Amino acid sequence: MTTRTYQIKHNDANQLMTIYLTNDDDSAIDVSEASEIKFHCGMTDETAIVDEDVDVVGDGTDGIVTYRWTAEDTANEPGEYNAEVQITWPDDTIKTTPTKLGEAKVVIYDEVA
Repeated sequence: MTTRTYQIKHNDANQLMTIYLTNDDDSAIDVSEASEIKFHCGMTDETAIVDEDVDVVGDGTDGIVTYRWTAEDTANEPGEYNAEVQITWPDDTIKTTPTKLGEAKVVIYDEVA
């Protein structure tokens, strides 16, 4: 699986990020029955800068979700962050995607002015 990278500027807000949830074989994860879906973004050994619910696109069978960035999210130190989505099912089991750390990144770039 190739690394997926989302880029955003420091202090920007209201940008919609589309996330395609896939299994290790790149097939879509059907989230139509999920009880909760959260987007996490942060450094490996530090507190997450984002730990928020996402919105499911359509009926969820295609595994497409979106997250809308806030100014609070991007007010953090510019740099490269790890990203993942945690899907909780009705029986309280959890699936995290991507499986390998570093396969999804968010880069917050510093502002020019």
